[in-house]
Amino acid sequence: MALGSIILNSPQSTPGRRQALQRESATLECLMVYLGDMRKIFVSHASADKDFVDAFVDRILILGCGLKAQDIFYSSRVSTGVASGQDLLSTVRQAVKDAELVVAIISPTYLTRPVCVAEMGAAWANVGKLFPVLTPGLSRDDLEGILTSQLIRSCDDSDLLDELYDTIGEVVGQRRYVSNWSTHKLQWQDLAQEKTSLLGVPDRLTASQARKLRGEKEDAMAAWRSSLEEIASLEEKIRLLTEAKTREEAVAALVPRNEAAIFKTILTRLETSYRALDRLTANVIRYDVILNDEMRWPSDDDYTASRLANEAVSNSTLVLDEEQNTLSPRYDIPAQEQLKESIEALALFFQESSSDFSTWFVKEYGYPCDLALQPLWDVLTRR
Repeated sequence: MALGSIILNSPQSTPGRRQALQRESATLECLMVYLGDMRKIFVSHASADKDFVDAFVDRILILGCGLKAQDIFYSSRVSTGVASGQDLLSTVRQAVKDAELVVAIISPTYLTRPVCVAEMGAAWANVGKLFPVLTPGLSRDDLEGILTSQLIRSCDDSDLLDELYDTIGEVVGQRRYVSNWSTHKLQWQDLAQEKTSLLGVPDRLTASQARKLRGEKEDAMAAWRSSLEEIASLEEKIRLLTEAKTREEAVAALVPRNEAAIFKTILTRLETSYRALDRLTANVIRYDVILNDEMRWPSDDDYTASRLANEAVSNSTLVLDEEQNTLSPRYDIPAQEQLKESIEALALFFQESSSDFSTWFVKEYGYPCDLALQPLWDVLTRR
């Protein structure tokens, strides 16, 4: 029996005292419900890895750590994900923001998904909020970007699982000790290798695409090394800030280093996916993702755009609505899907970025952080 019930039913409890206790109990219950909603564990993963992550969530988070469905935001399940009728991007964005711990299941497919990278970057920006784990067979040598500086182990590593168990106990505010945690952990370790076959497989590349990707990877690594150099020079930036004599000098010194690194990583992925398509098709995708609208057929005065539109419709890479005279993308084509994900990731980053970053961005690019602006789109894609 709960302590409140014992006191309420006590012979020494007066009617006035019982009413006061009832009000306090109701208030406390409402507060516990509110806090329960805020204490969510966000499972960041690639949707292609659903079958593997399902097993991890069930065996480790629910059975092993004693979590309930309402403790977890896991978008690949109806009971723990986005409710029908809700906007996917805004709901996921809010869930990452509200979560006290983001468990990122890093797989080969995860590393190719811009939205996953954005989720991970948002969690990494808050010290202690990101708990990344590797799927079996993936090594730290396969990682890039912000992950290269992280100590990451495999999701079947015994010490890592014990650390995750303790961390979740601290996050939920009380330790939900499970008497047979060790049993569930051992069962998962045996199961993990078997479930590895259920992981998604990234799209395979042709030899020419592989050569192009290697070149783009070198560019990305150069950009990342440049970011590391900026972080190493933080003390110099602080000195410049204290000596700044103009507002412009102060703004340049205030841009958060982690946001700059995340932005460059996402922008590099956008440029890479953009180069795989023609300019018209890329703009049609931008209209769909950012403006939630279909792009009208180009005017006859724009010869290049009209030619590209005719070729795209003829090759069935874009869909023509003859009645409305508009064009829409085809996301069953991998290159178009990849650009869509890159645009979504950058839009999500812009919405979550700090005011200091926004101020710096306007000064650097001449436009606010709004992908609906055609001139800004042209600047970012260098066309």
